Amino acid sequence: MVSIPANLFITVNAVLTVLTFLVSYILTYAVLELESYPYYYISSSINNTPTSNIGALLLSPAAICVPCIAYVRYSHVNFVAGRKSAANRNALIVAILSCIGGLGVAAFPASADFMTHIVFAGLFFVMAWVYLVINVYIDRKVPEAAVQVSKLLRIVIVTLSGGFFFSLIALWWFRLREVERYDDSDYPFVAALSYLEIGLCATVLSVYLTFLFEFKHLRISLKVTGLTKNETRKDGEAQ
Repeated sequence: MVSIPANLFITVNAVLTVLTFLVSYILTYAVLELESYPYYYISSSINNTPTSNIGALLLSPAAICVPCIAYVRYSHVNFVAGRKSAANRNALIVAILSCIGGLGVAAFPASADFMTHIVFAGLFFVMAWVYLVINVYIDRKVPEAAVQVSKLLRIVIVTLSGGFFFSLIALWWFRLREVERYDDSDYPFVAALSYLEIGLCATVLSVYLTFLFEFKHLRISLKVTGLTKNETRKDGEAQ
């Protein structure tokens, strides 16, 4: 039986995500020399080779860690509460959808299929924020499932991310209304939208780091079941 520290998934998710965009932004600026629109956007940093390859390679395992983290949180809350709840189940489902969005972003850079990329990016951001909101709600309903510092951090994060999220929507709405007055290269809009996007991404992903306190003593065990000596012998004889 293999036993893995639950915090390993949080660490891998955080390290790979930071590493992806650290490398991709440096390469985009230094190698591709893309200093104007749409350089500032997160998607633009993984839009062209070689950064799109790096994004696919590193963001995919980072995204797969998300439902693993969410499942540990789901199991822990159920155990502490002594019962299953719709909110906890929905949080797990939302995390899986967020993972799918992250995988889609990595697999379909904007240069390959813009609309598909936007759909997956929207799925990732919306589901990641909803996951954060649901967990703040769970903290109120099952307070003993988290330490006080984790609950406070999640409240701060949901407040910040909500500000980024709704400001981003409002600015996009304004920009679409004023599309005839401002083109895609207009710096104030590009800068503001990209900084809000980066802030939203950083805050919604940081929620997983708040689980480090709860997961400190938790482990995930993997083992194969259903094997018997007779089945093993038969398999050997067949060979």
